[in-house]
Amino acid sequence: MIPKIIKSFQALAIIIFVLVLTFPLFIGISWQIKYQNKIYPKIKVVNLDLGGLSKQQAVQLLNEKIKQQAPSQLTLEYQDRGWQIELKNLNLKYLSSETINSAYNFGRSSNLENFLKEKWQLWKEGKRLQLKYQ
Repeated sequence: MIPKIIKSFQALAIIIFVLVLTFPLFIGISWQIKYQNKIYPKIKVVNLDLGGLSKQQAVQLLNEKIKQQAPSQLTLEYQDRGWQIELKNLNLKYLSSETINSAYNFGRSSNLENFLKEKWQLWKEGKRLQLKYQ
């Protein structure tokens, strides 16, 4: 009778051990499948949450935000003097596609250490990226 109980306990222990090992793997694979070709959640650019969007959707949303909120002038002040500069005269260009590529690539590093660090950062606090321009 005792050997049967021990064998059933061992079988149960093995099942629990396998489940404990495979559950995180299952979650990780599910995450990868869900966000395949999409930006990971909690990634923001200029306060736009891009999580779950494709690159194309994110570029379109970012361009709309830029059109709505980008300033047309820059004010330079020194002591008691001020100058207004039209941004179009500076040839300033927002690089929406490059910005979105950075957002998309965050958490997809081929380096295992960076991959794990970036995933942890996303889970813990998210990531804010700056809008790229030239």
